[in-house]
Amino acid sequence: MSPRTKQQFAAIRQKSRQAILKAALTLFARNGYSETTTEDLARKVGISKGLIYNYFSNKEEILECLIDEFARKVMTIPTPEPNVVDPISYLESVIRTWFSIIRSNPDLVRLGAQFHTDTALHKLIRRKQAEYDKVIIPFFNDIFRRLGSEDPEVETLVLGSILDGIGLNYTALSGEYPLEKIELHLIKQYRTLQGRKA
Repeated sequence: MSPRTKQQFAAIRQKSRQAILKAALTLFARNGYSETTTEDLARKVGISKGLIYNYFSNKEEILECLIDEFARKVMTIPTPEPNVVDPISYLESVIRTWFSIIRSNPDLVRLGAQFHTDTALHKLIRRKQAEYDKVIIPFFNDIFRRLGSEDPEVETLVLGSILDGIGLNYTALSGEYPLEKIELHLIKQYRTLQGRKA
């Protein structure tokens, strides 16, 4: 058997990291970040606790990687170009993208809900949250400003709260939550903002 190449080692390492992240997402989402130990994680992956530290320095680093993954999913929401994208069409695309994320990544959404409720996570995510807010919030403020909102910043916070709440309810209630109806209702509600344009 010939020795492995650097590329093969890199591929094995990446595969192992992904297995750990996948297991961590499941455990963090379902049992809670604070309640999940490194031993729990090692047991779920089927490796020794010490081997996890070959890939991540600690549990916090694993969480940071998952936060980055969550942010990448959210960042798939298209960025509006000033004076080009119709604000209502943009809001619709945001809503549809978020509902798609909820459907395809329920554990990621469950983990995201913990960011609001688990005080142990607040300090860990504060810096990353600020980074992403600098990118996302100004776009939404601009959209609501262009729609004639008297307080675009509050309107942005309200929309974010609505979307977060929908994700939380869907992941908690699963098949009992009428996600499709709520998506259509929300799109219809924001279409009514069209009349508020100056």
